[in-house]
Amino acid sequence: MTPEIQWFNDGAAGFLTASSLMLAIQLIGCSLAISYVAWVCVASYNDWGNQEISGSEMFVTWFRCIASLMVLLYLFTT
Repeated sequence: MTPEIQWFNDGAAGFLTASSLMLAIQLIGCSLAISYVAWVCVASYNDWGNQEISGSEMFVTWFRCIASLMVLLYLFTT
């Protein structure tokens, strides 16, 4: 066992595990979630700029995206 893994286990009190595969899955999942939310926010901003949606609809979309991003990031990291 490397010293880094031992330090992690000491700090996590044996409750969390440091797995390379789990870390890769978390990184890929979080990157996809952030990219999707950014795409939705930019798309709603473009729709607002083209006067297809109102400003309040754009902010509601942004709020929903950020709220869902917080939930997804919490689920990915626990």
